[in-house]
Amino acid sequence: MGSRRLERALWCMWLWACAAPGCGRIGFDPSALEERDGGALDARTPSRDATTPEDATSPADAPTADAFVPLSPDAAILPDATTSCPAVCNDGCAGGTCRIVGDVLAAIVCPTGMPCQVRCVARQGCMTNVQCAGASSCEVLCEGDRSCFFGATCGSAPCTVQCLGTDSCGPIACADASSCSIDCPGPRSCGFGVQCGSNACSVTCSGVGSCSGGVFCDGSCACDAVCGASAACPGGSARVVCPSGCSTIDGCSATGVCDGC
Repeated sequence: MGSRRLERALWCMWLWACAAPGCGRIGFDPSALEERDGGALDARTPSRDATTPEDATSPADAPTADAFVPLSPDAAILPDATTSCPAVCNDGCAGGTCRIVGDVLAAIVCPTGMPCQVRCVARQGCMTNVQCAGASSCEVLCEGDRSCFFGATCGSAPCTVQCLGTDSCGPIACADASSCSIDCPGPRSCGFGVQCGSNACSVTCSGVGSCSGGVFCDGSCACDAVCGASAACPGGSARVVCPSGCSTIDGCSATGVCDGC
């Protein structure tokens, strides 16, 4: 009897010692927990089958401020739209050229330091002297009939004037231009004379009755002046005055010894 009591006492002590920390409780069935939770595993314990995707991005791979790649030095730089086009350029500044439609403007003065194109489109368009002023180059297009009636004054840069309309272009002065090219294809265009300067000058009078005001390039280092068969020059009051020894039957020549530029 004593040995049985001792055996039962030892058995109870073992059961109590094992049940106290919760490890190996009698009757514990893990499947019962799974059934109670609907088969879900404890969220605090990752599944043995859980894997990390191979393409997962670690924090070290995340882009930082230093990862910004600036434009290369060769990348195109857009112009500053707020400063690149002066207000006088009422037709915009496409290609970096100040474009002016001067038909109804009281004054037409090209801005300094950039190419300038002035168009006089309407009949009697540009009722003021067109002034190329300090433009880096200047082009004046007198398209309408009787347009540019008050003429055009070139600056010191290369200058081109086209008198396309009937009776277009008043007096044209390019005395200061580094080079001057005047074209008078309109009927009776360039009727108030063309005055060249000391640099190279080219004048073409191809319109019927054109250049009745004459062409004066006697002080030019080289002058090409051509009067077409139906032009008002040379002859009569519509004379062409050339550098010494450079006159031709229909104007002036700028070849050979007549090219001193």
